Amino acid sequence: MKVDYRIIVISLFCGVFFWVADAVLDYLYYGDQYSFHDLLIKGIPYYESYLRSAIFAFFMLFGLLMSRAVVKIRQANLTLKESQEKLQAQNELLNRIMESLTHPFFVVDVNDYSIKMANSAAYQNGVSIGHTCYETVYQYSAPCSEIGEFCPIEEVKKTKIPMVFEHVNYDTNGNPRNIEIHVYPIFDNQGNITQLIEYCIDITERRQTEKSLESERPDKTTPHLLKRWNSYKENRANIRFYKRICNVCTERIQHQS
Repeated sequence: MKVDYRIIVISLFCGVFFWVADAVLDYLYYGDQYSFHDLLIKGIPYYESYLRSAIFAFFMLFGLLMSRAVVKIRQANLTLKESQEKLQAQNELLNRIMESLTHPFFVVDVNDYSIKMANSAAYQNGVSIGHTCYETVYQYSAPCSEIGEFCPIEEVKKTKIPMVFEHVNYDTNGNPRNIEIHVYPIFDNQGNITQLIEYCIDITERRQTEKSLESERPDKTTPHLLKRWNSYKENRANIRFYKRICNVCTERIQHQS
């Protein structure tokens, strides 16, 4: 049993102090009948001894209980501090992982479609915390499901499994861009989906490469096509890498929740 002995010592001192103080008061009233030594220890009236003993025991019991409570509070505070430090370290690791990704990577709240987390690449593409996914990602003025468009959030809420789909966005010059969007659900302790991880990869060049490969296979005589073929393979490798990173981030965010 862990206790704080300083509190017990203080309680002991308080009990002794009350004992002596009561003896002093008794001596002031009965000094002509008893000596101070008698009133302090030797010749204490039985009712005084019961009172002093009861109050002394109260101080000691209070000190013991208070010391144990203080120890528990200190241990709880230490555990809380360690948990906060661990959570902070996990948050820093998660932020470093997200910032290491060169493609937009963000977390969406499934209840109000708001962006809760986003990396720098997402910010560069207009996705920012506090805004909604349908405004910044899909460039709609209302939730996708309300305007008859495909909504990945509603789909994942039904299936509860990751999904990949393609969406056409337009850059600042009005040119269409093929965007491959990967969606991963994040569950709470009750198994409900609370958030989604989304990361976007521009596959416009990949789509163009696929069309070119339909008519001609790459060889040494077609260096430009070969370069695009290598870019295609590199893009596929990036997608596999992003899937692994997404799994790590999902575990981190679920653990924090």
